[in-house]
Amino acid sequence: DQDCYRVGEDIKVSFVDGNPKRHDWVAIYEGNANPQNLAPLALLWLYTCGDQHCSSSASRGTLTFGSGSPSEGSRKQFPLPAGNYKAVLARGSQVPYDAMAVSQVFSISDTSCDPSGTIIDVLEDKGNFQTLLAALHATGLDEALRTAAGPLTLFAPNDDAFARLGSGAIADLLDHLDVLADILLYHVVAVDVRSDDLVDGTITTLNNDDIHVDLRSSGNIVLNGNTLVVGGDCLASNGVVHEINKVLV
Repeated sequence: DQDCYRVGEDIKVSFVDGNPKRHDWVAIYEGNANPQNLAPLALLWLYTCGDQHCSSSASRGTLTFGSGSPSEGSRKQFPLPAGNYKAVLARGSQVPYDAMAVSQVFSISDTSCDPSGTIIDVLEDKGNFQTLLAALHATGLDEALRTAAGPLTLFAPNDDAFARLGSGAIADLLDHLDVLADILLYHVVAVDVRSDDLVDGTITTLNNDDIHVDLRSSGNIVLNGNTLVVGGDCLASNGVVHEINKVLV
């Protein structure tokens, strides 16, 4: 999915591990909305799953919408105005509804979607890469990713990914910065690789080790057999960031 769209442009959002079922439904929210309190915050009620707008895949639901006629129950007219949004896959008929999955935040712009910030700026703007940013800063790699002309590709573990390592493991890595730097460089590729560019096989990183890429029939991108790309193609002026749910080792 793209990170930014122009006003009126068709928008595609995906839900990883949402397991959409018929009669589930999707709503668009402001980017900072709490998906656990769905009804009062919905900007736009969208189509139920099970038709052409939401796939019945067991692991991913995809919704495409654009500047055409509003859907049933819509609360705002297409096109959506400029701003930051996310989509929520919901289930149930009682308030509060069950949020089964939430898409990554995407932006709608009435000017341009050309990226102006660096890879580090993207991480800072997203807000869920604080541990990665601290690790990059500790090793001095943050300045390299900020000033490098690129293009580069960063497979960026989110905060939950680092939390899975445990606080003890993180503290140990911060005491061995050479090991930490090597791990971080294993997440960087010296070319611009978008989601559509990835194919089954391997891709070589800046520490000269390979990441194994597996494109699943569900549409998911899996790295090294157990790491999922949960947010792809966040564009930066010097490359692209793909959010992943585990630290690659």
